[in-house]
Amino acid sequence: MDQFRHLAHKTFHQATVQCRRLMYDYEPDELVFGDLRDRLSETAPGYCFLTDDKNGLGDSYLAVFMRACTAPVDRLLKTRSHNQSAWDADAAQAYLCAHDAFLKTLMVLIQLDSGQGARVSELLTLEHSNIKSRLRGICIYGGQMFSVTRHHKARLTTNREFQVARFFSRQVTALMYRYLVYIRPVAYAILRKCFQFEPQRTLLFTPASQSMRWTTKVFTEELKRLGQDALGVDMEINVQLYR
Repeated sequence: MDQFRHLAHKTFHQATVQCRRLMYDYEPDELVFGDLRDRLSETAPGYCFLTDDKNGLGDSYLAVFMRACTAPVDRLLKTRSHNQSAWDADAAQAYLCAHDAFLKTLMVLIQLDSGQGARVSELLTLEHSNIKSRLRGICIYGGQMFSVTRHHKARLTTNREFQVARFFSRQVTALMYRYLVYIRPVAYAILRKCFQFEPQRTLLFTPASQSMRWTTKVFTEELKRLGQDALGVDMEINVQLYR
Protein backbone atom coordinates (compact mmCIF):
# COMPACT_ATOMS: atom_id res chain seq x y z
CA MET A 1 0.00 0.00 0.00
CA ASP A 2 2.86 2.38 0.79
CA GLN A 3 4.30 1.70 -2.65
CA PHE A 4 0.91 2.36 -4.21
CA ARG A 5 0.76 5.75 -2.48
CA HIS A 6 4.20 6.41 -3.91
CA LEU A 7 2.71 6.29 -7.41
CA ALA A 8 1.41 9.86 -7.25
CA HIS A 9 4.70 11.16 -5.82
CA LYS A 10 6.70 9.36 -8.50
CA THR A 11 4.45 10.72 -11.24
CA PHE A 12 4.68 14.26 -9.87
CA HIS A 13 8.47 14.08 -9.66
CA GLN A 14 8.76 12.86 -13.24
CA ALA A 15 6.38 15.55 -14.50
CA THR A 16 8.37 18.22 -12.65
CA VAL A 17 11.64 17.12 -14.27
CA GLN A 18 10.04 17.01 -17.72
CA CYS A 19 8.50 20.45 -17.21
CA ARG A 20 11.83 21.97 -16.19
CA ARG A 21 13.51 20.62 -19.31
CA LEU A 22 10.79 21.89 -21.62
CA MET A 23 10.99 25.30 -19.92
CA TYR A 24 14.78 25.35 -20.41
CA ASP A 25 15.07 26.06 -16.65
CA TYR A 26 13.13 29.30 -17.07
CA GLU A 27 11.54 30.41 -13.80
CA PRO A 28 8.63 32.83 -14.26
CA ASP A 29 7.74 35.37 -11.61
CA GLU A 30 5.73 33.95 -8.74
CA LEU A 31 2.05 34.17 -9.59
CA VAL A 32 -0.89 34.71 -7.28
CA PHE A 33 -3.66 32.65 -8.85
CA GLY A 34 -6.24 34.73 -7.05
CA ASP A 35 -5.26 37.64 -9.32
CA LEU A 36 -6.19 35.73 -12.49
CA ARG A 37 -9.60 36.37 -13.99
CA ASP A 38 -11.67 33.56 -15.45
CA ARG A 39 -15.26 34.46 -16.28
CA LEU A 40 -16.95 31.13 -15.78
CA SER A 41 -20.16 32.33 -17.42
CA GLU A 42 -18.36 33.38 -20.63
CA THR A 43 -19.36 31.09 -23.50
CA ALA A 44 -17.70 32.85 -26.45
CA PRO A 45 -15.67 30.45 -28.62
CA GLY A 46 -11.96 30.71 -27.91
CA TYR A 47 -12.33 32.16 -24.42
CA CYS A 48 -10.36 30.87 -21.44
CA PHE A 49 -8.27 32.48 -18.72
CA LEU A 50 -5.31 32.39 -21.11
CA THR A 51 -7.04 34.68 -23.60
CA ASP A 52 -8.59 37.05 -21.06
CA ASP A 53 -7.04 40.47 -21.70
CA LYS A 54 -6.87 41.28 -18.00
CA ASN A 55 -4.42 38.44 -17.36
CA GLY A 56 -1.99 39.45 -20.11
CA LEU A 57 -0.70 35.94 -20.74
CA GLY A 58 -0.82 35.87 -24.53
CA ASP A 59 2.89 36.52 -25.16
CA SER A 60 4.34 35.00 -22.00
CA TYR A 61 5.58 31.94 -23.88
CA LEU A 62 8.02 34.03 -25.93
CA ALA A 63 10.52 34.04 -23.06
CA VAL A 64 10.74 30.24 -23.24
CA PHE A 65 10.63 30.22 -27.04
CA MET A 66 13.67 32.51 -27.19
CA ARG A 67 15.53 30.20 -24.81
CA ALA A 68 14.62 27.22 -26.98
CA CYS A 69 15.97 28.96 -30.07
CA THR A 70 19.27 30.06 -28.51
CA ALA A 71 20.02 27.33 -25.94
CA PRO A 72 23.64 26.08 -25.95
CA VAL A 73 22.38 22.48 -26.23
CA ASP A 74 19.53 21.27 -28.47
CA ARG A 75 18.74 24.76 -29.74
CA LEU A 76 16.02 25.06 -32.36
CA LEU A 77 18.05 27.40 -34.56
CA LYS A 78 21.35 26.34 -36.10
CA THR A 79 23.83 28.84 -37.51
CA ARG A 80 24.81 28.67 -41.14
CA SER A 81 27.38 30.65 -43.09
CA HIS A 82 27.23 34.45 -43.25
CA ASN A 83 25.62 34.63 -39.79
CA GLN A 84 22.36 33.18 -41.08
CA SER A 85 20.19 30.80 -39.07
CA ALA A 86 17.83 28.00 -40.02
CA TRP A 87 15.46 25.77 -38.12
CA ASP A 88 16.89 22.49 -36.90
CA ALA A 89 14.11 20.06 -37.81
CA ASP A 90 15.54 17.26 -35.67
CA ALA A 91 15.73 19.46 -32.56
CA ALA A 92 12.24 20.78 -33.24
CA GLN A 93 10.83 17.28 -33.58
CA ALA A 94 12.61 16.23 -30.39
CA TYR A 95 10.92 19.08 -28.50
CA LEU A 96 7.50 18.04 -29.82
CA CYS A 97 8.09 14.44 -28.74
CA ALA A 98 9.22 15.64 -25.30
CA HIS A 99 6.06 17.75 -25.12
CA ASP A 100 3.93 14.69 -25.80
CA ALA A 101 5.78 12.63 -23.19
CA PHE A 102 5.23 15.33 -20.56
CA LEU A 103 1.57 15.68 -21.51
CA LYS A 104 1.02 11.94 -21.01
CA THR A 105 2.55 12.14 -17.55
CA LEU A 106 0.48 15.22 -16.72
CA MET A 107 -2.66 13.46 -17.92
CA VAL A 108 -2.09 10.62 -15.46
CA LEU A 109 -1.07 13.03 -12.71
CA ILE A 110 -4.32 14.99 -12.68
CA GLN A 111 -6.18 11.69 -12.58
CA LEU A 112 -4.21 10.72 -9.47
CA ASP A 113 -4.42 14.15 -7.88
CA SER A 114 -8.05 15.23 -7.70
CA GLY A 115 -9.92 12.61 -5.68
CA GLN A 116 -11.85 9.93 -7.54
CA GLY A 117 -10.65 10.03 -11.10
CA ALA A 118 -12.83 10.80 -14.07
CA ARG A 119 -13.60 8.26 -16.74
CA VAL A 120 -10.66 8.30 -19.12
CA SER A 121 -13.00 8.77 -22.08
CA GLU A 122 -14.27 11.97 -20.41
CA LEU A 123 -10.76 13.10 -19.49
CA LEU A 124 -9.75 12.93 -23.15
CA THR A 125 -12.58 15.29 -24.14
CA LEU A 126 -11.40 18.20 -21.95
CA GLU A 127 -11.01 21.42 -23.92
CA HIS A 128 -8.65 24.15 -22.75
CA SER A 129 -10.87 26.84 -24.30
CA ASN A 130 -14.47 27.21 -25.42
CA ILE A 131 -15.63 25.91 -28.76
CA LYS A 132 -19.02 26.37 -30.42
CA SER A 133 -20.40 23.06 -29.19
CA ARG A 134 -18.67 22.71 -25.81
CA LEU A 135 -17.47 24.81 -22.90
CA ARG A 136 -13.89 24.63 -21.71
CA GLY A 137 -12.92 21.99 -19.17
CA ILE A 138 -10.07 23.84 -17.41
CA CYS A 139 -11.08 26.80 -15.25
CA ILE A 140 -9.94 28.93 -12.32
CA TYR A 141 -12.13 29.88 -9.38
CA GLY A 142 -11.11 31.40 -6.07
CA GLY A 143 -7.44 31.12 -6.93
CA GLN A 144 -7.70 27.38 -7.63
CA MET A 145 -7.55 25.53 -10.93
CA PHE A 146 -9.98 22.72 -11.63
CA SER A 147 -11.30 20.50 -14.40
CA VAL A 148 -14.93 20.04 -15.39
CA THR A 149 -16.09 16.75 -16.86
CA ARG A 150 -19.61 16.14 -18.09
CA HIS A 151 -21.66 12.94 -17.87
CA HIS A 152 -24.35 12.28 -20.46
CA LYS A 153 -25.84 9.02 -19.20
CA ALA A 154 -28.98 10.60 -17.72
CA ARG A 155 -29.53 13.10 -20.51
CA LEU A 156 -32.11 11.00 -22.32
CA THR A 157 -34.39 11.04 -19.27
CA THR A 158 -33.55 14.41 -17.66
CA ASN A 159 -32.27 16.44 -20.64
CA ARG A 160 -29.48 17.64 -18.36
CA GLU A 161 -25.78 16.99 -18.01
CA PHE A 162 -24.18 15.90 -14.77
CA GLN A 163 -21.09 18.06 -14.32
CA VAL A 164 -18.22 17.25 -11.95
CA ALA A 165 -15.56 19.76 -10.89
CA ARG A 166 -12.25 18.36 -9.66
CA PHE A 167 -9.88 20.85 -8.04
CA PHE A 168 -6.14 20.36 -8.47
CA SER A 169 -3.60 20.56 -5.69
CA ARG A 170 -1.33 23.61 -5.58
CA GLN A 171 1.63 21.64 -6.97
CA VAL A 172 -0.31 20.17 -9.89
CA THR A 173 -1.91 23.56 -10.58
CA ALA A 174 1.57 25.05 -11.00
CA LEU A 175 2.52 22.35 -13.52
CA MET A 176 -0.71 22.73 -15.47
CA TYR A 177 -0.29 26.52 -15.52
CA ARG A 178 3.24 26.25 -16.90
CA TYR A 179 2.07 23.81 -19.52
CA LEU A 180 -0.83 25.97 -20.71
CA VAL A 181 0.96 29.33 -20.57
CA TYR A 182 4.44 28.35 -21.77
CA ILE A 183 5.03 24.81 -23.01
CA ARG A 184 1.98 24.25 -25.20
CA PRO A 185 2.30 27.63 -26.99
CA VAL A 186 6.01 26.96 -27.62
CA ALA A 187 5.22 23.56 -29.14
CA TYR A 188 2.56 25.08 -31.38
CA ALA A 189 4.89 27.92 -32.37
CA ILE A 190 7.38 25.27 -33.48
CA LEU A 191 4.70 23.65 -35.61
CA ARG A 192 3.96 27.00 -37.25
CA LYS A 193 7.49 28.31 -37.73
CA CYS A 194 9.46 25.15 -38.43
CA PHE A 195 6.91 22.86 -40.09
CA GLN A 196 4.50 25.45 -41.56
CA PHE A 197 1.56 23.75 -39.89
CA GLU A 198 -1.18 25.78 -38.24
CA PRO A 199 -2.65 23.69 -35.40
CA GLN A 200 -6.32 24.16 -34.63
CA ARG A 201 -6.60 22.00 -31.53
CA THR A 202 -8.56 22.84 -28.41
CA LEU A 203 -8.47 19.38 -26.85
CA LEU A 204 -6.16 19.52 -23.86
CA PHE A 205 -4.71 16.03 -24.10
CA THR A 206 -3.71 15.77 -27.73
CA PRO A 207 -0.21 15.18 -29.16
CA ALA A 208 1.76 17.86 -30.97
CA SER A 209 4.12 15.51 -32.81
CA GLN A 210 1.36 13.71 -34.72
CA SER A 211 -2.12 14.44 -36.01
CA MET A 212 -3.96 11.49 -34.46
CA ARG A 213 -5.98 11.82 -31.24
CA TRP A 214 -5.12 9.88 -28.13
CA THR A 215 -7.36 7.05 -27.01
CA THR A 216 -7.88 5.38 -23.63
CA LYS A 217 -5.15 2.92 -24.63
CA VAL A 218 -2.55 5.71 -24.49
CA PHE A 219 -3.61 6.59 -20.94
CA THR A 220 -3.58 2.93 -19.88
CA GLU A 221 -0.08 2.33 -21.24
CA GLU A 222 1.26 5.43 -19.48
CA LEU A 223 -0.39 4.41 -16.19
CA LYS A 224 1.13 0.93 -16.49
CA ARG A 225 4.59 2.37 -17.13
CA LEU A 226 4.42 4.76 -14.19
CA GLY A 227 2.95 2.07 -11.98
CA GLN A 228 5.76 -0.38 -12.67
CA ASP A 229 8.38 2.30 -11.95
CA ALA A 230 6.71 3.29 -8.67
CA LEU A 231 5.93 -0.20 -7.37
CA GLY A 232 9.25 -1.69 -8.38
CA VAL A 233 7.59 -5.00 -9.25
CA ASP A 234 6.42 -6.59 -12.46
CA MET A 235 2.78 -5.67 -11.91
CA GLU A 236 0.63 -3.66 -14.28
CA ILE A 237 -1.88 -1.15 -12.90
CA ASN A 238 -4.58 -0.61 -15.48
CA VAL A 239 -7.45 1.87 -15.31
CA GLN A 240 -9.96 -0.63 -13.93
CA LEU A 241 -7.61 -1.76 -11.15
CA TYR A 242 -6.78 1.81 -10.17
CA ARG A 243 -10.42 2.93 -9.95
